[in-house]
Amino acid sequence: MTTWLCVSPKTTTLTVTGLVVLHVVFYFLMERKHSNSTEGRQQATYKDVEYEKIPEGSNTDTSTLPVLTRDKKLNVLKEICPSMVCVVISWLSEFLVMQAVIMTYAFSNSLFPPRDHYQHYITLFLLGEFIDRLYLAVVSFIKE
Repeated sequence: MTTWLCVSPKTTTLTVTGLVVLHVVFYFLMERKHSNSTEGRQQATYKDVEYEKIPEGSNTDTSTLPVLTRDKKLNVLKEICPSMVCVVISWLSEFLVMQAVIMTYAFSNSLFPPRDHYQHYITLFLLGEFIDRLYLAVVSFIKE
């Protein structure tokens, strides 16, 4: 905003800080949409379930709880590891693209001065990322 619209940094900061409220607004809009779509369905009730009173001071038997051995824990870690490696590589790639690669692009015959290249590229990059993360919301509006 300061570069493209010649707005003071103070005004820009206040405007962008106010945009955080949009997160809450969009959350309530999405939540309302999904709660309205479930109104016609029958809600689960627990009034017909019989409960058994547990006497005070009684301890639950911990011998019936499943025990996770070291091998089971390592097995779970082994199963999670490929997903975690993908997340870490994705995060590092995004960081490198935003902080290292984009800063090197500047074309002498462009429509805007070289000092503005980083802002344009980052804006386009983050806009693409925003649209990419928004696809589930778009799909939910098209078909529930």
